[in-house]
Amino acid sequence: MSAGVKVFGCRPITGDATCTEGRRPKTRKGGNRGRKVKLSWAPGKVIGGEDYLLQMTIPNTFFHVAMAYAILRHNGVDVGKMDFLGAINLVDA
Repeated sequence: MSAGVKVFGCRPITGDATCTEGRRPKTRKGGNRGRKVKLSWAPGKVIGGEDYLLQMTIPNTFFHVAMAYAILRHNGVDVGKMDFLGAINLVDA
């Protein structure tokens, strides 16, 4: 994200954040279920890649997004459910 890009009408604090999706080497995509992840706060312990994703990464992501949303609402930023959900592609039945 460049310094000129606005998110919900707000500018990022730093302009050095970048999106790396699509830039990873193909060898790194997928196949991480069996990978073991070391945790800095649990020396000598590891967690499987799939467990790390499902038990730590996804819940932490949702928590932080929800808290950022709550803080923005608390501070009077006019964001609603549709800003949180994003675009919904509806089709005729």
